[in-house]
Amino acid sequence: MGEVLSLTFLSNVLAAAVRAGTPLLYVTIGEIISQRAGVLNLGLEGLMLIGALSSFMATFYTGSAWIGLLVGCLAAGALSLLHAFLCITLRADQVISGIMLVLLGIGLTDFVGVSMVGRTIVGRFDALHLPLLADIPYLGPILFQHDVLVYLAMALVPLAWVFLFKTRLGLSITAVGESPQTADTLGLSVYRIRYLCVFLGGLLAGAGGAYIALAVLKSWQALMTGGRGWIAVALVIFSFWRPQRAIWGAYLFGGIEGLQLRLQAAGVAIPVHLMSMMPYLATVLVLVFTARGKLARRLGAPAALTQPYQRGGA
Repeated sequence: MGEVLSLTFLSNVLAAAVRAGTPLLYVTIGEIISQRAGVLNLGLEGLMLIGALSSFMATFYTGSAWIGLLVGCLAAGALSLLHAFLCITLRADQVISGIMLVLLGIGLTDFVGVSMVGRTIVGRFDALHLPLLADIPYLGPILFQHDVLVYLAMALVPLAWVFLFKTRLGLSITAVGESPQTADTLGLSVYRIRYLCVFLGGLLAGAGGAYIALAVLKSWQALMTGGRGWIAVALVIFSFWRPQRAIWGAYLFGGIEGLQLRLQAAGVAIPVHLMSMMPYLATVLVLVFTARGKLARRLGAPAALTQPYQRGGA
């Protein structure tokens, strides 16, 4: 128990929280952008798997982790356009389309990824050791001993905030998510903006999957995303649809995951299965307490979220 209460243990948990929270941060910010435009994408788990497998295969064959990251993002982004076509153009139910995307991602990666199991990659994202900063006691491991994708995710938070709330396009996205009829009357292309936002969400979901494949596990395993796509959906609500709050939610959930792993390593007498449930139990609690219609609206949910739009229609 003394080891658990030590500063070293706390430092290790917080460092693990940053690493485990990074893929959640990518995916959550992407989903915030999509939902801000009024499109719910429950297919994040499938998009992350596509991004993970595509990035791993591209890195395996090219030897470049950066090419792998790009391919993973584009593959997930391309698949997200299927969701956009179904929900925006054909006005299909967004929930059903998202679940279909999850099943498609799982099936496709299971089939294609069989040949990649057990393979290793040369190009990958390893942790950086920033001079002087990385050697600061306790604080160094928490903030200054991570790979470049961690710092890119951190930089993405203020960039997303500026994009959504300080640019003309961002304000247009908000207008479309609140009242597509009014936005259309003002001359905004509802369809184009929604397509763009779903695609951006797909790109970032692919980045989250690629991070797991190229920086965490550095291998390919079936279902390697471990339900993080579903956690990201809850984190959008947890962050009140604001990217500046998403970082705290992502690192909090990452900390829960990191804590249960460190407790297991420290030999704490808590059932392993119970500790493994902790991140998902927290997800369920967030959804139970915040996903109700009126409460979600007060928290900042876009008014037209999940509502299809037809120009000139009822």
